[in-house]
Amino acid sequence: MRCLRKIEGLTWKDRVTNEEVLKKAGMPSLYALLKQRRLRWLGHVHRMEPSRLPRQVLLGEVVHAKRPVSRPRLRFDCAKRDMAEFNIDHRHWERLAEGRDEWRKIINEGCHIYDEAWLGVLAQKRIRRHTTGSSGCAEGFYCHICGRQCRSRIGLFSHTKKCRLDSV
Repeated sequence: MRCLRKIEGLTWKDRVTNEEVLKKAGMPSLYALLKQRRLRWLGHVHRMEPSRLPRQVLLGEVVHAKRPVSRPRLRFDCAKRDMAEFNIDHRHWERLAEGRDEWRKIINEGCHIYDEAWLGVLAQKRIRRHTTGSSGCAEGFYCHICGRQCRSRIGLFSHTKKCRLDSV
C-alpha cells in the first residue's frame, strides 16, 4: 500500500482509504491476490503429469506420519476455503482446472467477487464506526472523576492519570 500511495502521489494527509487507493490503481487486495495465486498454482499442479512430484504431493496422503506439537500446517483445506470465497465449487474444481484459460477466467472472476464482498464488509465497518459517535464504540469511555468522554481506552487511562494528579 505504501508503494501504491507513493506511485499515486498520496500522503497520509490526503486521508484516502486503502480501498480507494486499490480502486484507483485497479488492483485487487493483497488477500485476493494471494488466494488467486494459490488457486492458479493449484490448477497448474493439477494439469501436470501424474508422475510429477508436485502432483503426487498434492494428491497423496501420509499414512503413518507423526504430527508436530504446534498448529497443523495449512494444506489443501486452505485451497478449499479459497475456492469457497471465490464461488468455485470445490467438488468439481478438477474438471474446471483442466482448461487453463477457463480456470484463469474463473479465478479472475472469483477475485472480483471476493474483493467486492471484502470492500462491502469494510464499508459497513466504517459506517458503523462513524455512526457510533466520537468515542469509537457504543458505550464510550468516560472519566469517573470529571465525567469527560475520551475516544479510546488508552486515552481514558491517560486522562484519568492526569485527573488524579490535578485533584491532589
